[in-house]
Amino acid sequence: MKTKFYILLLLITMPLFVACSSDDDGDGEESGIATRFTPSQESTKYFANGIDFGANSSEQTVTFTTNKRWTASSTESWCTITPGKGSANDGTMTIKVSENKSYENREAVVTLKTGELNNYITVRQGGAGTAKLYVYPAGTLEQQLGNDYENIKELILTGELNGTDFKFLKEKMYNIEGLDISEARIVSGGDSYMFNGTEEIYTETDKVTDSLLGGFTKAKSIKLPASITSIGTGALSGCQELTSIDIPQGVTSIGDMAFAGCYNLSSVNIPETVTKIGKSAFSICIHLTKIKLPEGVTKLSDGLFANCSDLKDITYSFKLDSIESSAFYGCTSLEKIIIPKSVKFLSWLAWSGCTNLKTLEYHSEKIWWTNNTGCHNVSNIIIGNEVQEIELWAFRGYKALQTLTIPANVKKLKSQIFYGCNMETLYMEATTPPETDGCLCTDDMDYSTHTNAMSKCTLYVPRGAKAAYEAVGCPWTDFKEIVEY
Repeated sequence: MKTKFYILLLLITMPLFVACSSDDDGDGEESGIATRFTPSQESTKYFANGIDFGANSSEQTVTFTTNKRWTASSTESWCTITPGKGSANDGTMTIKVSENKSYENREAVVTLKTGELNNYITVRQGGAGTAKLYVYPAGTLEQQLGNDYENIKELILTGELNGTDFKFLKEKMYNIEGLDISEARIVSGGDSYMFNGTEEIYTETDKVTDSLLGGFTKAKSIKLPASITSIGTGALSGCQELTSIDIPQGVTSIGDMAFAGCYNLSSVNIPETVTKIGKSAFSICIHLTKIKLPEGVTKLSDGLFANCSDLKDITYSFKLDSIESSAFYGCTSLEKIIIPKSVKFLSWLAWSGCTNLKTLEYHSEKIWWTNNTGCHNVSNIIIGNEVQEIELWAFRGYKALQTLTIPANVKKLKSQIFYGCNMETLYMEATTPPETDGCLCTDDMDYSTHTNAMSKCTLYVPRGAKAAYEAVGCPWTDFKEIVEY
């Protein structure tokens, strides 16, 4: 009987002995101590910044070390983890995403639970044709994209980009339709991204250097880095399909021909930080309809808006100092130009070829001669009270100009100001005739012929001033008649 009792006692206590006699089940887990979790050097960035995938089915291996058993799960069915659990010590899991057939980006969160700790990886996948990548270190864009770049239509980049990255973009991805580097930073270093015929060109930190983004002929959207301070010569020239551009706050200068030949550019936002815009910066932007320049821009450079044939509305500072050659050349939709009081220089070719120009409004101290070739529709000229002198040939060739009022503050009229015009009425507001140095108009470039071209024009002068004008003789006596009003 005693023997049976011992056997029964042994059977009862054996499970307890088995359960308590070992501190692990062979999986290496350490009991009773804090959880340790260390990602591998390569995988550390995934926990910090997440993982970006293109639209195609793809996978990424994540490695780590832990002293506890672990499990992994995903918030989305298109993102799977293999294996879903593992033992302590060195861990490896593979995050796999299925093909994203939608053009919308999508996101999942992978939770890696080790002991009592939860570790998270954000998984981002671009829509069909879209790739979003965190590039670091600079110069590794091509390596990260691999062979998938040929299928990418839109590229969203964060991190750091240098010359090596832009060389790859310009040589291999020039057909891209969208490039968003608004959250990336351009840094110096890497390869030269182009040769300009004289020297190799390299990236510079926080600058869109010469021709850096030029020649992306199919890009409809380009978003510039928020950190840039300048845009160089030809920086985005020839981006024919580009429809809009937002220049970031902090940019102070825009180089020559920066956006030249961006045919479909219709919307441009320029921050008040910009104080200088180079020659022909927006030339041949044929679908640009309106633009507002910052208050700090005091010069309209040579050819700034040349051949912007759809441009109708330009807003610029009343601190403007000069309007250079061909600034508005060929702006065939432009109907009105205002010359602020601050302007000290106006090129003779400023608005040649503006065939639809109808109104000129002058507030400058002087009205200069301009080559008005093609400006046959100017019919309204407004002369402000600031104007004191009207230069030689000032209104030459304005065939539609039939009436004009010259305010009393104008003290000097040069000869030939109405050459080629068809004036019918001229109103003078000064009771004392302004100084003149010759005929206001002749029918021929040879002044000696002096046919009386003003003989069809009536001169209106203030009441009581007719005698003073008649006493001067030419040019006032050339008019059809002098009438007091």
